[in-house]
Amino acid sequence: MKIAIGIDKPSKGQKILMSLVKRLRDNGKGVGGAIILREPKYSLLVVNLASGERRRLSAPSGSGARFGGRRLDLNSLSKFATQAVESSVSDLDVTVFHEIEPLGLVSPELRKTLEKAVHSDAELVFTYKFGFLDPLVELITSTFKVLTLDDVEKVLMGDDHEGNWDR
Repeated sequence: MKIAIGIDKPSKGQKILMSLVKRLRDNGKGVGGAIILREPKYSLLVVNLASGERRRLSAPSGSGARFGGRRLDLNSLSKFATQAVESSVSDLDVTVFHEIEPLGLVSPELRKTLEKAVHSDAELVFTYKFGFLDPLVELITSTFKVLTLDDVEKVLMGDDHEGNWDR
């Protein structure tokens, strides 16, 4: 199973993706990876889905490179998120990454890790921002089963009677 979910509203994507993670776990799957959560006041957190550990990725002020009005902690993105994805691919059943967008690919290390995961035999669920033109997004959308948030909601609500997401 390799699924790409196109999203236009990150906050809605977060909620549906976390429901999907819960469903996979309820079905006995080991789920890991990393998710970028948006918080009020323009702060971002990176969450390791396997451990639940959180690291602040950005804040409106402080030190770090500026990106879209935020100050980034590239260490959290480069090391923490990369390690969460790598360990999930090697040790767990399903690896999730939310979200492939300009901010999520600022780290060359994380980009390489995601590319390596795409070429692996691992089961993956990645989200990407609609309209984001990037070679990694092109690779994912050409090789994964591509779903919309509505498709995922139907499966979660039981309206998709096929229940088979495999390509």
